[in-house]
Amino acid sequence: MTSFGARISANCVARGKLSVQQRDSIISKAEAGCTTKELANEFGCLHYAIQKTIHQYKTTSNNQSRPCSSQPPKLSSQEKRYAYRLA
Repeated sequence: MTSFGARISANCVARGKLSVQQRDSIISKAEAGCTTKELANEFGCLHYAIQKTIHQYKTTSNNQSRPCSSQPPKLSSQEKRYAYRLA
């Protein structure tokens, strides 16, 4: 029997992201007929991550990571200069 901590760490992927090579392999094996649960066990991640990868490939025909959205700056450069002058 495995320890609880070992089971959790086995499910983790570095930084929570699959590599491009892993995504390529997932897509090709899914097209060959493997189930998401089989792929999840093979790649050590949740079956939802496999489903999400397949869905992203079907909708965009691309398996590259999309850029993360970021919060816009609170102050524009002009507002920053004005605040600096006041200080």
